Amino acid sequence: MTPSDTPILTAQDIQTIEQRAHAMRSEAMAQLVRSAGAAIANAARKIIALFQRPHHA
Repeated sequence: MTPSDTPILTAQDIQTIEQRAHAMRSEAMAQLVRSAGAAIANAARKIIALFQRPHHA
């Protein structure tokens, strides 16, 4: 097969590619939500820590 040849995809091949793309999008969105949740939780912990530290003169 030369670089100029285009592979012939069957309907099953296309469906498999679409399913994998959907799974990859789902994984990316789940990771994004987890990281956003962790960032919010860390920010909340930092704010709370500011008020819990002893205040020295």
